[in-house]
Amino acid sequence: MWVVHSGNLFRLPDDAPLPPGAVTVELPQDFFTSPELYKVEGAGLVKRSDEETRDLEKRLQEATLTGDDIARIKRAIADGRL
Repeated sequence: MWVVHSGNLFRLPDDAPLPPGAVTVELPQDFFTSPELYKVEGAGLVKRSDEETRDLEKRLQEATLTGDDIARIKRAIADGRL
């Protein structure tokens, strides 16, 4: 079963007791193929707006390390600077 507790989505065994304050939720059909389209809001799972989805994709692209970034980090570690 899937539950929302304290703003987080968790999977628990079906026979597990429900934590205090947790709410069971049904996942949308496309949740596993496109989980980035959804967010926990209140005691449920809601679909993000198109604008939120675009903003999230943009932030993820900006946060991606390039091969050059990784090489510089490895050199810094090897040199004892990190």
